[in-house]
Amino acid sequence: MLSRNFNLSDLTVVMQGAVGTDSASRSELIGNIAATRRALPGATLILSTWVGSGAQIDWPVDHVVESDDPGELPNFKYNSPGVMNNVNRQIVSSRAGLESVKTRYAIKMRTDCRFDGTGFLDAFLARDNGETANNRIVVPHLFSVDPRVFEQMPFHLSDWFQFGETGKLRDLWCAPPMAYEDATYYDTHAHASWSSRFDRRYRARFAPEQHVWTHYAGRAGYVCPGFHNDVSYTVLNSHDRFLSREVQVVDVAHSGFVLPRYGWALRSGFQRFNCLNAHDWSFLEAHLSGRTTDAGTQMTGFRRLRAKRFLSALASCTEPLAPMLTLPLMKPLVSRFLKGVDAWSARTAQY
Repeated sequence: MLSRNFNLSDLTVVMQGAVGTDSASRSELIGNIAATRRALPGATLILSTWVGSGAQIDWPVDHVVESDDPGELPNFKYNSPGVMNNVNRQIVSSRAGLESVKTRYAIKMRTDCRFDGTGFLDAFLARDNGETANNRIVVPHLFSVDPRVFEQMPFHLSDWFQFGETGKLRDLWCAPPMAYEDATYYDTHAHASWSSRFDRRYRARFAPEQHVWTHYAGRAGYVCPGFHNDVSYTVLNSHDRFLSREVQVVDVAHSGFVLPRYGWALRSGFQRFNCLNAHDWSFLEAHLSGRTTDAGTQMTGFRRLRAKRFLSALASCTEPLAPMLTLPLMKPLVSRFLKGVDAWSARTAQY
């Protein structure tokens, strides 16, 4: 059972990813390490990167783990040259870093981000009721996708950071490498008939996040999708049960986690509904567990659910206009509209 007086000495942070060769990238990483140490004093820090890159500087961490670079796969989206498929790199370096952890709890995070607070830990501890310990994996809401709105991708949970029991994280990151055939799946297979413009951008059978999470969920007995936008009734129900039992979603803004290059996502009206936030998760978990919640949680949950259903229906009706709506000149207008829907729904929920 987890004590509310969480001892940070029982936590290891695995910072996983590439180490830039230029001085700016190295300075950024050193800054991220220093900030995370200040936020989590007493925790062990491990840098997990590639052979040759970690040993070139005396990094201010407790341990450096180096792995052979398995290389990248072809882009997982069509017409997106900057969207690289590094899932096999993630798997190799995450697994190696986690295998070096000696503490009960761990965080797996990227090297281009940092922690400046412990909001994620506060949320985790709040779920420990003194009788049943919280053994879920904590993830940020960006980009934990709601498969019932815009991007129809079950089991697409964020890889920005994960926190939980070390054994759980090791199980999560023991996924097999993504095969080349899966990385180029839609080169030889047609997209499902219900695929939206967003769905048809995918070249890989699964998004990198889905590849990792579906293997984890499948081993636990959950029904997983056969391809990235497999939104059958059985899969969606399984996805909901998995979320409510195995995962806890926290809002990035209140988590203490900072990823500077994705500040735009926090401001995005699209991502406000495309992702599952902490309110969505709490509402779903309470509904499936039969747990009673306060009136505010219920009202917020119903408000979000109503708005998402409206936007899902609207997206289906306006699918032929999608190429125009995603033009650079239209994106600010669409974002303002989505934020307006959020504000409207919040007002109407009060009556």
